[in-house]
This record gives sequence, C-alpha cells and structure tokens, in this order.
Amino acid sequence: MSLCLAAAPVQAGADISAQDCARGGGVIIINAVGDGTFTKYCEGVTHDGETIT
Repeated sequence: MSLCLAAAPVQAGADISAQDCARGGGVIIINAVGDGTFTKYCEGVTHDGETIT
C-alpha cells in the first residue's frame, strides 16, 4: 500500500495578516530582493503560500 499526500491548493490572490498566519500555525517569510523591494508570505499549515499584507 502506498500513500501520497499533496499540499492544499493556495488561494489565488488571498491576502492575510501576519496575525492570521501565526494563528494558523504558519511562520512569516520575508523575501528581500535588491534595494528595499520585499514580499512577505506565510509558510505552513492553514495559510501556506498566502501573501501577508
């Protein structure tokens, strides 16, 4: 018997707060590129991959 688990699909365009990310069991990832340009997203559990506003 084999078991295959797939990640839940990310909601397109879903923006959440940092508090929502933490409450959902995720961690906040900040991706900085170049001079001052950065994005924040949630990684893990409920809000995995969603953008933090």
